[in-house]
This record gives sequence, C-alpha cells and structure tokens, in this order.
Amino acid sequence: MADDGRMAVPLLLDPVRSGEEQMDRDRQFFARWPLSGGSDAGSLFRVYRIAPGEVTVGRTFRSALPPEWGVAPGDVVVRPTGGGAVLHGEDLCFSLLLPFRPGKSLVSVYSFLHRFLGSFAGSLGVNTALKHSSCPPGDGRGTCFLEPVCGDLMVESRKVLGGAMKINSQGFLYQGSLLLPGYSPAMLMEQFPVWYTGSRRLFVRNGRLLMDE
Repeated sequence: MADDGRMAVPLLLDPVRSGEEQMDRDRQFFARWPLSGGSDAGSLFRVYRIAPGEVTVGRTFRSALPPEWGVAPGDVVVRPTGGGAVLHGEDLCFSLLLPFRPGKSLVSVYSFLHRFLGSFAGSLGVNTALKHSSCPPGDGRGTCFLEPVCGDLMVESRKVLGGAMKINSQGFLYQGSLLLPGYSPAMLMEQFPVWYTGSRRLFVRNGRLLMDE
C-alpha cells in the first residue's frame, strides 16, 4: 500500500488459452465477490493471450464474420462484455476486474484505461492518441479493429486498442485487446509486467480507480 492509502491493483499474467477458457476465467473472477460498496479488496488486472485463429465477439454482436477468417459461427466465443469481433493471435488481451463501481462515468473510465495503456505503448516508442469522435458505420462488418469509436487508442489512422465494459451487482469488468504494429504478442507479454511493476501501475483508493501520473 502506498503512503497515501492507494492499493496497487495486482497483476496476473495468464498463459495462452482458448477463447472459451479465457472468458470463463473472467466470469469466474467476476463472480467471486458481491458489489462491495467501496472496498478495494479483490481488484485484479489480468493480462493474457487467446489461442491464434480464435474469434471472440461482444454479447450483443449480430453481424456476419468476414469469410476470410474461416471461422464457423459455432466456433465463435461470446465475451461477457460488448464490442465487435476480434480475430485473435497477434493481440494482447487485458481484463480489469473491480469489486466496486468506478467513481467516473463509463465513458471516462474507457478513456482513462486507454490513456493508461497508451502510456505502455509510448514506453515502447509507439506514439498513440485517443479517438475523440466515433466513426460512422463502415464496411468492417462489426470487426473491432476496423471500426474505431470514441475513446479507442489510435496510431495515426489505425486503431490499436479497443475494449468493452460490464457493470452489475457483482462489480466492474473491462476487457480490451491491443494490436500494436511492430510488436508480437509474445514481446508485449514480456514487456508489460516489467513496465507495470517498475514504472506505471493502476491503483484503487476508497472505491476509486487511479493511476500514476
């Protein structure tokens, strides 16, 4: 615990698993506590990879997948959060679980987390910026990385980080996916814990989410 009462959100590095296994892990963690009303205990920041070639979609996804992905509808895994379709293999995934409602609007939390992860990209020499307005629907067929929305992380005109959130009586869950040009997911997985534990971390204090400034 920091001198000002902040508690660092613990980091959990998980190995590569199937999409179904990874989503089940988030559901299991999410169900471990009731909404605590301000207690910081139980916060968790999970970093992981999903097996290459697998696809996850948000729980309200209704579009058709790109045929070039070669994935049958029955093989698609539904995330507990929302968002578009993600073809996994080159991305690094993040899940933040909190046993309280963040003391900000969900729009603000989304941008807050992407600024935080953008600082990780910056530590690797990749300059990023937040998308400040939503794009009109395009021909991306609901694919996450082809249809940036407000708060997504961009490298010039290319979306590199998107996510989705869920909040209910059990707490708060954010799930995001980072696809950073020039960096394999294995390289990102190796670099992230070094950066997180040595330079920048997420904190909670009195039911609020904070980060090093």
